[in-house]
Formats: sequence, C-alpha cells, structure tokens
Amino acid sequence: MGHTRKTAQCAPMTRKTMLRVLADLFFATILFGALLGGPIVMLILVSERLAL
Repeated sequence: MGHTRKTAQCAPMTRKTMLRVLADLFFATILFGALLGGPIVMLILVSERLAL
C-alpha cells in the first residue's frame, strides 16, 4: 500500500514540476523576446528613417 501511495503522490508532483518548467520557459522566452525584440525593432525603425 505504501508504494502505491508514493506513486500516486509522485504523479501530481511531476505534473506540477513539468507545468512549472513550462511556465518558466514561457516567461523566459517572453523576457528574451522583449529584450531582443526591442533593439531589433529600434534598428528597423532607424533603418527605415535613414532609407527615407
């Protein structure tokens, strides 16, 4: 019985950890996208202004 309880408790924990990892990756990609996207957008705007 003890082993079945441990496996039952481990399943939700692994799901929570997986969700946490996915959430962390999601937020990390958003943060990196904002940090990298900002300068890229600025460069595009500057290049367009220079072209005009």
